[in-house]
Amino acid sequence: MRPARVASHALLFHFLFRSPLLRSIITCCVVLGAVAGATGANNRRVRGNSAPPAFNCASLHLDTAPVKIMPIGNSITQAAAGRNSYRRPLWQKLTTAGYNVDFVGSVNLNYGGPPLNPDFDMDHEGHWGWRADQLLAGMANWAKTYRPDIALLHVGTNDMFQGHSVSSTLDEISQLIDTLRAANPGVTILLATLIPAANVEYNLRINELNSALPGLATAKNRAGSPVVLVNQNAGFNAASDTYDGTHPNSLGENKMANVWYNSLVQFLPPVEPSPNMPPGISLMTPASNDTYTAPASISFTATASDNDGQVTKVEFFAGALKLGESTAAPWSFTWNNASEGNYALTARVTDNGGAATTSEPVGITIRPAPAPAPTDTVFYRGINLNGDAITLDGNNWAGKTATNYTTNGGGFVNTTMALVPSTDQTRTAMIRSSV
Repeated sequence: MRPARVASHALLFHFLFRSPLLRSIITCCVVLGAVAGATGANNRRVRGNSAPPAFNCASLHLDTAPVKIMPIGNSITQAAAGRNSYRRPLWQKLTTAGYNVDFVGSVNLNYGGPPLNPDFDMDHEGHWGWRADQLLAGMANWAKTYRPDIALLHVGTNDMFQGHSVSSTLDEISQLIDTLRAANPGVTILLATLIPAANVEYNLRINELNSALPGLATAKNRAGSPVVLVNQNAGFNAASDTYDGTHPNSLGENKMANVWYNSLVQFLPPVEPSPNMPPGISLMTPASNDTYTAPASISFTATASDNDGQVTKVEFFAGALKLGESTAAPWSFTWNNASEGNYALTARVTDNGGAATTSEPVGITIRPAPAPAPTDTVFYRGINLNGDAITLDGNNWAGKTATNYTTNGGGFVNTTMALVPSTDQTRTAMIRSSV
């Protein structure tokens, strides 16, 4: 039974998701918000025949029709209010991978109200408590209305719980397949074995039905409309993967979604990567017109980003000459012993898809190094102009009576003048004398 009232936000989501185009646009916003990149995701677009426009977040192409998928079953497919069912993680995996899909069906809520997260395509044919015969009663109308390309059948749990025979249940599942084909002769049927139940008696009956499903899948399989057995029973633990022994908890929902996904992708149009967007790069230091003195040590720093992948390296150049590179943030490098000249410096970033971008050039100047001070000087001549000949630092100084020099003015001696700092006697006498 469908509830009379639902939360307003659930109605809003349902209204928006009824349109494949709006649903895909909203999906894009949700996915991009979650990975802002991050990271980067495998952005791909569906390749197929031209059809009514459908927005694909991964590539922004509006040229392919969505694949219509109808989840069919009972409470395990529908889920109770406040739970997501396997449908949400399945839809997220498909759309994140770039597949253009549209879940279809006459039901858009869980049993008793909206799901925990009404941010996915909620349409389905899961009916709480229904058996295969009850689903068969409505299938002709649903199949004609929505004409699914792929049907996900997880049917028969309630039949086993309520004591219906395996043979009658198999016959009704067979008729469900026939009814789907009547509306779309090319429909693909993914027929699931039932997840286990904690109740021992019920689980024995589930195992009986599961044992018969491979034969049904083989008998109903045909070219152009395959019937593929999907093993939802293997690896599912009723004790840890359900919240009541029957209905999946979040762990069980994700397990079921993964199994469905692995089978589904074999029947979806192939997807290809969208064009790799080039990364961005800015050279922060050095600054334009900076000046250095040779031999210079110049520090490079850059900011690099990639919106649809990861930066793998940043290389640094002086003109066409590569100076070095950095393979991890912070993107930096030091150019040591740079010689004089005028240089145009750049940084080039490369992403994981091979795309590269070069920064705007920065011009710098490295001046010549100053001439070094002489280190081989030779003492030539020293004269103590107002004193006697002396020896300083191993060099002989002539006295005031030396020849071949002249001075202007008279001599002066102040023998009491204090020197700060003090020095040796010979230098003291020299300093206290003047001409």
